[in-house]
Amino acid sequence: MKNERQISGADSHAQKETAHTPEGEGRQQIEQPHFSRIAFLEGIAREYPGNSAEAQRERIFTAMADGDPLTTVEARRWLDCPHPAQRVLELRAMGADILTHWTTAETEAGNLHRFARYVLIAQGRAAS
Repeated sequence: MKNERQISGADSHAQKETAHTPEGEGRQQIEQPHFSRIAFLEGIAREYPGNSAEAQRERIFTAMADGDPLTTVEARRWLDCPHPAQRVLELRAMGADILTHWTTAETEAGNLHRFARYVLIAQGRAAS
């Protein structure tokens, strides 16, 4: 049996969080983002190319600016940011009000991991 609910802050690029019971006993799986979300993130990566911390901050900031949460998995996979937590910390130091929601989810390999879901509340100063 599965129970599905929309993750708060999500819109047309919605992700679903799925809890499996009883066979999964508390395990959650985060469905892959919808194709339009992936295309959106890949477009941001093309718009702000480069490996610099500044370019990575721009990509993360831009991805959250539409109001959708951004997960660490999305930032690594489609925004090419190997350490999104550091970039979020830097954005906060620059004045961005970013909340972190923690979730435990099953990876593609079937292992449980703790993931951050970042939500931009207020933009503060520019990302760069």
